[in-house]
Amino acid sequence: MDNSTPKKKSTAVFVVGVFVAVMIIMFVARIRSQDVQTIKIPLNNGIVTLLTYNNLLGAVSNDNKIYILEWSDLAKPPKVIEVESSEAIFAAPDAVLSVKQMNPNRLVMSGIDANSVSKKISLSMTSKATSLSSNKDGSKIILLLERGGSEHIVYEFLEAGENTEQIRPVVTVEAGEGKIKHIAVSDDGRYAAAAGEKKEHGWLFVVDIKDKKILWQKEMPDLKKLFKGVFSGDGEIIYIRGSDSMLTLVKTGSGEIIDRWLPAEETKYNYRTQQTQAVAISRDGESVAAVVGSSIYVWDTKTRKKYDMGGSGHKVFSSMAFSPDAKFIATSDMRQGGDIKIIRTPRR
Repeated sequence: MDNSTPKKKSTAVFVVGVFVAVMIIMFVARIRSQDVQTIKIPLNNGIVTLLTYNNLLGAVSNDNKIYILEWSDLAKPPKVIEVESSEAIFAAPDAVLSVKQMNPNRLVMSGIDANSVSKKISLSMTSKATSLSSNKDGSKIILLLERGGSEHIVYEFLEAGENTEQIRPVVTVEAGEGKIKHIAVSDDGRYAAAAGEKKEHGWLFVVDIKDKKILWQKEMPDLKKLFKGVFSGDGEIIYIRGSDSMLTLVKTGSGEIIDRWLPAEETKYNYRTQQTQAVAISRDGESVAAVVGSSIYVWDTKTRKKYDMGGSGHKVFSSMAFSPDAKFIATSDMRQGGDIKIIRTPRR
């Protein structure tokens, strides 16, 4: 009896099965590597900052509007709120804060509901409001005022809680020729980190908000500028992006540099022209993302495993923010008409 026909059939079935399995794996890999979604923001002058607050994604534009989307339903048209400045943050689930950067300075609370009335709190007439930041739940808000000329700058740190009408001074910093580019607040609201430049060196210092003092400050001669920093979930580490290709880890309590993470050794010297060095951390503190050059990298903060997410697809990258569950990252473009891309992250 000839059994060659059944054997041939079983072999053919096996080959077809393997082929189908490979195609499915390739398809899934391709889908997982692609942008999940591109969100067109109508009539915008480019996105400056992305923010995540609870289930909301906010995109602050150059023309002082904040577009508010829901992470759970990104297909819904965004709510649009006119704000006083491109420096804007979420202050509560139903409100955003912005600062007016002209005299008289004002801190403005706007409701997400279009019919709500804005609250305006007057600030110093002699200072310019330059930065606004908060911890993740919006319970601690830090406002930065700048006074003085280019050769001698003084910064005032002001603290506001959920009741923004109660604004308290924290500390005054004699910056000299220093310039602060970005401030961040730890999740517990205890510390604020200020990143910038001083005498052509990177400049970083930490303010103890509770004790109202500068905890430490340091210059980083190997970096010309520090662009942005974020705190780890427990507040013990600051992840810093500067004018080099690395993500620098600094100990909050002492200012000690504990590590530098380099995304790609072979392209180490190709990043120095990139001026928007974004960094973001997930709500659970287990993932940190940085843009280096035109590529996005994600690290597992526990294992330090690195994932190359590829190019952002933006010509002028401006900001990024994790979704609440850290399964996605939103990225934005600073160009007029620039869109938002939603990218799937490598979750453990």
